[in-house]
Amino acid sequence: MQAIYTERETYLQAAVVMLQHTVFTAAGIEPAEWEGKKYRVSCGFPIGYRGSRTGKVVIGQAFDPSISADGTAEVFINPILDNPAEVVAVLAHELVHVFAGNACGHKGEFARIARAIGLVGPLTATYAGSDLQSKIDSITAALGLYPTALLALLEHGNLTDYELADKTGLQQNSIGKRRKDCQDAGLVTHYRDDDGNKVKRPAPSGSKAYVWMLTDRGEELAKQIKREL
Repeated sequence: MQAIYTERETYLQAAVVMLQHTVFTAAGIEPAEWEGKKYRVSCGFPIGYRGSRTGKVVIGQAFDPSISADGTAEVFINPILDNPAEVVAVLAHELVHVFAGNACGHKGEFARIARAIGLVGPLTATYAGSDLQSKIDSITAALGLYPTALLALLEHGNLTDYELADKTGLQQNSIGKRRKDCQDAGLVTHYRDDDGNKVKRPAPSGSKAYVWMLTDRGEELAKQIKREL
């Protein structure tokens, strides 16, 4: 998976367009119908975020246009999310709020649209069903990496997957997949000693784990992302 976007907002905006054309049509909503909706999509901490990556937190929020000075619905995706598929699924949920309006909460028109596009589970905490997930996988494959996975390496230096998991609060197997995506995109590589040997450090299991570092391209992208935070 390649890194195409350097800004999370532009990634989200591109995802919005693709969702409107490939997902919301399942609810009978044509792309042109969104032209009458005023909304902005940003990456930011929603109300209810408690500063914990492991506790129950709000991962997305859509605010009613009435609270905005220019009458625009404000959508926020929590920056703790860095899995592209999860980001797009949360974005889809919040866009249902935008189209249905906040007055119906998670009932009525919201419920109809959410189920029609393939969101399953409790309506207050939906996730993508298999059909929707297939569409989201196509979207994320086209959009590339969601630009957040590199910041821990930029801020904390060369780290193993276990150390990355500790710094970010994400599970180690999840970190491993994200790091592999970055490695495949040429953003991360093995850290080597002066003799060119791949460096390892002790892992919690008692074995040793490879240490990873940013490539020049990865460092450039990570610095760009940090400037936008």
